[in-house]
Amino acid sequence: MQTLPVTIRRSLIGLIGIFIGGLLTASLIIGLALYTAPQMSQQAIFLFLAIGIVTIVVTLIAMVVYDSSTITLTTNGIELTSFMSLFFSTTTTCEWADIEEVSVRSSGIIRRLFGVGDLFVQTASARPNLSLTWIPRSEYWGDVIREQAAVAEAAN
Repeated sequence: MQTLPVTIRRSLIGLIGIFIGGLLTASLIIGLALYTAPQMSQQAIFLFLAIGIVTIVVTLIAMVVYDSSTITLTTNGIELTSFMSLFFSTTTTCEWADIEEVSVRSSGIIRRLFGVGDLFVQTASARPNLSLTWIPRSEYWGDVIREQAAVAEAAN
């Protein structure tokens, strides 16, 4: 049995994917500007470079938002902190006894290769269901949540 409280963060693989995607996009834009520089006006070159820099900034913000979303397993239940943007987050809680179903999905070659998956917790309460994507060891954490929910149900 897992010692509580424990915080589950998203996988480093997803963070690396965001970084590589943003870096490739920014490199393509900036490279295109530099490659076509002799045929373009100075304003067009400046515009391409500005778009490349904005792409890098947006990528860094996306990485912070991605890494900030967590699931915390406490002695009372589950707390999901989900960031939609840099300045907007929601926190949803669910007691162990309110958990109806826990499902784990791991689709795709990269996810299976690195043991990363999505975790979905369906609740009996009026609060929204909990889900977080790109969780490392998702099968393990799904089993931990199922075990805690069964212990809480047996106690009731």
